[in-house]
Amino acid sequence: MLVTQHIKIEWGKECRGAPYAEQRSHMPKAFRLPKYQHSNQLVDYISHYVYVIQSRNGFTEKINRSEKTSAVSSFRLGALEILNEPNNCKIEYRYVYHGRAIPARRGFDYEHGGECDLIESAMELFPDEYGRIVYNGRFVDYDTGAWYYDLDIVNIMNIQQKEFSTNIFTEHEPDKTYNQLAVLY
Repeated sequence: MLVTQHIKIEWGKECRGAPYAEQRSHMPKAFRLPKYQHSNQLVDYISHYVYVIQSRNGFTEKINRSEKTSAVSSFRLGALEILNEPNNCKIEYRYVYHGRAIPARRGFDYEHGGECDLIESAMELFPDEYGRIVYNGRFVDYDTGAWYYDLDIVNIMNIQQKEFSTNIFTEHEPDKTYNQLAVLY
């Protein structure tokens, strides 16, 4: 079974520097999962999504939801492509799914020669391994022209048992980490 927790923190231009950046640095990188109700239904994937907005008045949690599904093999989660195989889980960071975050992340296409959008292997998780992927970006709201910033933290665990603690992401540090962090102006 695959369990993911996607934490998205968003802020505007007015919260870019100190003391707001320091406040963000103290935000948890993992949260306790909502109570999972075990059932006889086949569950292959549990996802937890937390969306937080930072303003000059502090942090406001806008979304905190959890979902369960079955028969998940390949899917996107934010800027990640996840391939869930029977014994392992392969995760790629794909700039093409990052909504054109600035600055652009570029790679090299060896087959055709030349630059291309960055697609790279973030990690492979084997049974009972826990991984954390962190990436960021700067975006423009095309309706208002205002800049905003995102920090995404994705915790993933490839769990082999049906019963597990709601603290799986908070009780210890990840076995593997991947960061795709750019300097944001």
